[in-house]
Amino acid sequence: MNFLVHGLALVSMAALLLPMLPGGSTHTDAERIAAIAAHPWQFRLGWFPWQLCALADLALAITMVRERDFPRSGSIAVLVLTMIAVVPDQLGEGLWVTRGVELARTDPVAYLALERSIFPLTAGWGALGYTLAALAWTWCFAAAKMWSRALSILSVPLWTTMLIAVLAPLLPESHRPSSAFVSTMNGLGFAQLQLWLGLVTERAFTLGRKPRRA
Repeated sequence: MNFLVHGLALVSMAALLLPMLPGGSTHTDAERIAAIAAHPWQFRLGWFPWQLCALADLALAITMVRERDFPRSGSIAVLVLTMIAVVPDQLGEGLWVTRGVELARTDPVAYLALERSIFPLTAGWGALGYTLAALAWTWCFAAAKMWSRALSILSVPLWTTMLIAVLAPLLPESHRPSSAFVSTMNGLGFAQLQLWLGLVTERAFTLGRKPRRA
């Protein structure tokens, strides 16, 4: 399920959200804010698959805790880190599609101030929690033998890219990379994550088809 939901979120980002996000395809803040004001439901619809991603990650975490093949400490770490990530992530997205849309229509200056406070919540703290949870995924899947050489090779650039992407918005403002840099790193990271999820899914199904030893 995570593979499909994250794939839908990537399509939504490219098709609906890109002109409306910091570091996206628009050239100025004014153009970006005008796009949100003119197409509020496109903005809200674009965020919906990412809200589903939070639910899918939480559902996966609960399933992993119940699965005996995973190390107990690793699966609990996945659940705790995912729950921690969901709070700032969904708070930020909720404010963006409600108060943010209202301010984009009525007060662009106040909108930019709100956006500056939301961006570290979603792209920083929330994303950091999800990334740490995904590192715990790696531990659990490898320990459960749902693993392959391709996953080992892919995990290094994947988690390096994701850590750079999520830590960048949390740096002091004087040392913080541009929004375009953060968006680019996120795009690269999520493209690799989709491949990683596909490989893990394939390994899980393959292992599930094999008879278990008594």
